[in-house]
Amino acid sequence: MFDTDGQGVRVLNAAKKHYAKGFSWPDTWPNGPKLFMANKIGAMSDYVDEPEIFQKYLSTFYERALNYWYQVLRKKFSQPVYLAVETIKNDGPEYFAHLSALASLSVTNQGKIDHAQKIHAMLFEA
Repeated sequence: MFDTDGQGVRVLNAAKKHYAKGFSWPDTWPNGPKLFMANKIGAMSDYVDEPEIFQKYLSTFYERALNYWYQVLRKKFSQPVYLAVETIKNDGPEYFAHLSALASLSVTNQGKIDHAQKIHAMLFEA
């Protein structure tokens, strides 16, 4: 692509400035994500003995847990999963331990609910 008038450079520079400011939400923002995550934990509890449905709610919770680690706890933009997992592993080992339990085949569904509740507490009750 040829950028003869410098428009692409201007867009990239504007994006860099935007990302450099970091991630911020209005003071009332956490209510929506807090309720969303609590709803998924409730749904997992409702379907603890139905693995196909349980897994659907768990996967939604897991995806948001990755994003919210950045957005809520770090006030940063979230990263792709292949970067997020490594970053959380290094910078948030306790949080990572709970995420790992959610993905583990050796943890029961009830155990996964317990770990999800701990993640919820770390995000919204700190």
